Amino acid sequence: QADVDGDIQKPSAELNATIEAAAASVNKSLTKARIHSSDVFYHEDNVDGHNEFFEKHGCVCVEMESFALFHNARILNKRAACILTISD
Repeated sequence: QADVDGDIQKPSAELNATIEAAAASVNKSLTKARIHSSDVFYHEDNVDGHNEFFEKHGCVCVEMESFALFHNARILNKRAACILTISD
């Protein structure tokens, strides 16, 4: 699902529940959070960086792949979810 402006894409609630149940079954903790997905490492001066995205939208990290996954799922009327491991 996307918000009315198309800026925020949301995962399938059903898939998220499946991920949460699988994690619980092996006693692994999960943190659900909003992330910023961008395929650009270095922004131009007129584009917000990660600090501005955090302040405006509460994004806790930046990654590069999930936007395409969520967008394609929405366009094709499919379900999508994302699991991230934070490295730095």
